[in-house]
Amino acid sequence: MNRKRGIIDILREESNVTKPPILYKYYSFNKWTKRIFENNEIYFSSPAKLNDPFDSKINFNNYDVTRTDRKRFYREQSQMSYPGIKRKDILIREKRIMKQGLDLKYIPEGAKKGFIDIRDRMGIFCMTKDKKNILMWSHYTNEHAGFCVGFRTKNSFFSRAQKIIYGKDLPCINPLDLLESNRDKMLQKGVDCLLTKAKDWKYEKEWRIVEIDGVGIKNYPVEALACIILGCKILPENKKKIIEWCSHRKSQPDFFEAREKDSEFGLDIIPIS
Repeated sequence: MNRKRGIIDILREESNVTKPPILYKYYSFNKWTKRIFENNEIYFSSPAKLNDPFDSKINFNNYDVTRTDRKRFYREQSQMSYPGIKRKDILIREKRIMKQGLDLKYIPEGAKKGFIDIRDRMGIFCMTKDKKNILMWSHYTNEHAGFCVGFRTKNSFFSRAQKIIYGKDLPCINPLDLLESNRDKMLQKGVDCLLTKAKDWKYEKEWRIVEIDGVGIKNYPVEALACIILGCKILPENKKKIIEWCSHRKSQPDFFEAREKDSEFGLDIIPIS
């Protein structure tokens, strides 16, 4: 069995990392923007819809499945596929299939299918601790014409955010962990693997909330909205709309605007009085 220190081990170590008091979400201005501020609505996307095709992938091929694991897998699958099958018949079929190595083909294929089925029902909400990154302002706010929202993390909703781990290799786990009859264990393995990305994305300093069966619109706590940063190229009419929508909130956010620095590549975040 592969015992090297993998992504799951790193994730366990990172679980004790101090969470930033505010995490930020970059947005483009569109027809749904009003609902963020007036209805406290945010959208949890499916991993299948993310912009990185490598996001949430798993490597099953480099994990050495033990003979004991293989036997357990085959017996569980036989009992599910053939209810009432006799033990002696399972053993006869098991011996033949394992001798031919057929189960080593079925295990990764079954695990991959099972993981994709689980993964695509999960909802993901991505945030960052960096409010000044000019690449993210360009990529996610329609070239600085949008805005950035800061959410407080000291509440039951956003406290669930977990830090993304960046690396070179895909997470490698025992494929049988995604075929377990223990659904809780299976789901946790799936969640863990949604918290790793290629090191090329490290500049995003991402934190992520993952919800089982959670794709779609969610309501966040009113008091969680800490601040709004308006992009340096936001249209005046869109700036006016956001300020108006927030004027009716019980808990008022702080307003800032991003401005291009004069002497370097970067942004200043200036309070709006």
